Amino acid sequence: MRVGDVQKGAPFVNYTGTQAAIEALTGLAEGATAYATDLDALGTYTGAAWRWDVSTTVFYDSKDPTGWLAPDGIDVAYDYTTRKITLTGDLTYYWHGVKKSLTSPWTSDAHNIGQYYLYSTDGISFNWSATPWKFYHLMVAKAVYYAGLYTFGLRETHGLMQWQVHEELHETVSTFRESGGGLTAGTWAENNPTDAANSPGFDEAEVQDEDLHNTIPAWIQGTYTTMRIGAGLVATFDTTATLPFRHGASYLYVNDPATGAETAAANNRYLNVYQIIVPAASDTESQKYRMLMLQPQAQYTSLASAKAEDPRTLVFGDFTSTAPEFVIYSRITYVTATGDTNNGKCRIATGGVSYVAGTRLSQISVSGFVSPTAENVPFTPAGTIAATNVQAAIEEVATEAADLANATNPTTASAEFNAAARAAAPAETVFTIGELINSSGAKTTPADADVVGLMDSAAGNILKKLSWTNIKATLKTYFDGLYPQQDGWIPITGTWTRNDANKINVPSGAASIYNVGDKIRWKQGGAYKYGNIITIADTLLTIAINIDYTVTGSAGDALTDCAYSHAETPLGFPPYFNYAATLVADGGGTTPTINYARYKMLSSGHYYLQVQITMTATIGGSYFRLSLPMVSQSGTAWLLNSILYDVSAGSYQNAIAIDDSAGKVVFVCPFIASPTYPFTWATGDTILVSGVVPTDDT
Repeated sequence: MRVGDVQKGAPFVNYTGTQAAIEALTGLAEGATAYATDLDALGTYTGAAWRWDVSTTVFYDSKDPTGWLAPDGIDVAYDYTTRKITLTGDLTYYWHGVKKSLTSPWTSDAHNIGQYYLYSTDGISFNWSATPWKFYHLMVAKAVYYAGLYTFGLRETHGLMQWQVHEELHETVSTFRESGGGLTAGTWAENNPTDAANSPGFDEAEVQDEDLHNTIPAWIQGTYTTMRIGAGLVATFDTTATLPFRHGASYLYVNDPATGAETAAANNRYLNVYQIIVPAASDTESQKYRMLMLQPQAQYTSLASAKAEDPRTLVFGDFTSTAPEFVIYSRITYVTATGDTNNGKCRIATGGVSYVAGTRLSQISVSGFVSPTAENVPFTPAGTIAATNVQAAIEEVATEAADLANATNPTTASAEFNAAARAAAPAETVFTIGELINSSGAKTTPADADVVGLMDSAAGNILKKLSWTNIKATLKTYFDGLYPQQDGWIPITGTWTRNDANKINVPSGAASIYNVGDKIRWKQGGAYKYGNIITIADTLLTIAINIDYTVTGSAGDALTDCAYSHAETPLGFPPYFNYAATLVADGGGTTPTINYARYKMLSSGHYYLQVQITMTATIGGSYFRLSLPMVSQSGTAWLLNSILYDVSAGSYQNAIAIDDSAGKVVFVCPFIASPTYPFTWATGDTILVSGVVPTDDT
């Protein structure tokens, strides 16, 4: 027992010993208990594994150590055909200080379509989730599966680094290159306009993902996976490219990530292709994504300005969330020439191979490690400014400013100066605006008065502002028409009008919105009315007839507060509808009384019938004819249940049949041979008819 935090003697359990010794026991019954002396923890056997209560330990409170014991030695392979991950190697791991292991090779369950993370939240089970892991979870892998687009796995078997340190490194450093990864000597050449000279191989690279070491195999010359940013900022890949760049009939392409468009570069322009290194899983398909060739996103008039391109201005689109671990390394600058006859009409510029330094989150622009300056940023001459780079343009503007003080015509000089100053200031681009947004402070919860900018397509694509209040209102209106509210109802769009007592006119396209059996509700000046859809035309809904609710008024009258539901029990919807049933005693005898006749529509379009009949006199016929609320399915007899109740002798169960040969009819057979079977029928005896009826209406 325990007194406060002190253990008094051994706890009352089935087994006592070390964790390893207890977990080695066999033939245990589910629910067995044990005390692990080395953990100072109680355990319960689930029938498959021991669960230990270590909630009193520092390991439990700190969630450390948690991670793989030998992460660098674990191979992670992804089978995209089954959407499963397989681990091989030493699969020993710690969970909150408790040592555990998996048997190698170990294969996961399959995940769904999309992006999924494989990890454990309890140290026992490993599951896929669309929600990213926390850093104190036991990570395994990430898998991305989009059939026909791209599929790959990422290795994430991190070790025993303290989880807070891991999180901090991920957010401030992330992935970085340790060694290798450059262009392979002898596979390329500068200033040589041939496909062979333009398509280098790449050396093996060593890449570090926080505490996880990755060896990236060398890339063979002549086969590449190119990456460009398509419409909507979606990363688009080609795993069968034979050159590091994409091209058409003339020059290599420039990719505009703002629109996703690709256009041929101009003559005598310099363009950068970047090598992206990714710690992909070891399987063949994933390895196609271990080195990616990011396509040029700008073209420059000089080698210096191209080599001064800052990688922080590159747009990666949704790739940054698809593959959060990657690093940029090699940069190849190609120059176009109208006289070149090779694919892309280009060559690697002399001095055009450079490398990007830094980590995933701190990479800087380098070109033989030259930082960008105003001298190598191009400027298009304008007004009185003849300079071709920003630094020279600034100096010319300064000179004109000095001359302005001594100008004989200050008005003209001032206008020229203003024009020159405006021309010297480069226009904002999607990249510079994006950087301004990215470097701004974050706000977690917007207020109603906050505004965002947008392009107004209805007003010549000019810039306008939109308040958070209006964003919320617009989204609510949009999603209210797509998804059920908390009460299970989906408000309609458009207008419903009366056709007749059980028909409603609706906007065109009803067959793509509603299903047979769906519930509907509406108002006609008072409380809600309800019904079930039994047939659907393009602009007409027919509901099951009942005596509780009908569509009243005249044809064309508008209905209000209309909604529909696919749910089983939306708020307020009645469990049953009553209908006007009739009963005829065939073969003579007195017609009994109908206490109630009601039905409930099912999602299949059939309905559940429930009718109670009470005898008012001794019967003399052999059966009764009961009308139904809807036509039963043609040409088939259907069996229902009936409970026959005698006030003196108890209840019995018999069968009734549905046959539509004479119309909407149920034949109720209370006896087989005589009015005394199975008991003598008299006043007060009761028949309860119930069961599912298929209908021709569906």
